Amino acid sequence: MKAMRLGVWLKVLVLVVTGWAGTAQAAVIGTAEHLQAAQQRTDVAQLRESVEQQLLRLGVTNDDALARVAALSREELQLLADKIDELPAGGIVGTIGVVFIVLLLLELVGITDIFTAI
Repeated sequence: MKAMRLGVWLKVLVLVVTGWAGTAQAAVIGTAEHLQAAQQRTDVAQLRESVEQQLLRLGVTNDDALARVAALSREELQLLADKIDELPAGGIVGTIGVVFIVLLLLELVGITDIFTAI
């Protein structure tokens, strides 16, 4: 009886362990595919470096520039590299909007009297 339980538990253990193991797939790739992938990696690295330099030129700290560029996808990097001088710096419009909404809510609740003088 004990041996039978042990056998069942061993089978369950084997099923669980083999279920956790991942499967690997391998295929032969051609030289053209390999070179294309290598070129894409090089392009992305050059894009990252270009965007980092542009951000540093615009006054972003080195650590912030590295973190922001690392979070971007390849398409976002390309867009930013192409239009970095045209894009707004950001932050000011959103900040003004948030401050206005907070002041409006404080006025409606009756905590402040900012808009009565206008």
